[in-house]
Amino acid sequence: MERAASPPPQAVSEDRVLALLEEQRRRHARLQERQRLMRLELARRAEELESVKAEARAAFGTDDPAALQALLDERRRRNAEAVAAFRDQLDGIERALTEVEEHTRARPDERRDRA
Repeated sequence: MERAASPPPQAVSEDRVLALLEEQRRRHARLQERQRLMRLELARRAEELESVKAEARAAFGTDDPAALQALLDERRRRNAEAVAAFRDQLDGIERALTEVEEHTRARPDERRDRA
């Protein structure tokens, strides 16, 4: 936020100078409060980061982002392989069931021929 240029000091009355000073004191207090709140927020986030790092170390043996990314990539690859293997198993089951159904449909005809 850009502030308008202040008039030269000699052109301002003493009352105006005191009013400007008081305004600056209030502004300074607001800025100090903002700074205090930001420091609290930074401290909270630093604690949160340490907590998350501790969880990562406990669960994955590391808190290094690159190592965690590599673990994630490896797990995604293994998961994709497992999904593909499961799909293949289901395809095999479906083929076997189709063969059994075809065989079962053919069997009643054979029974009628024997009777």
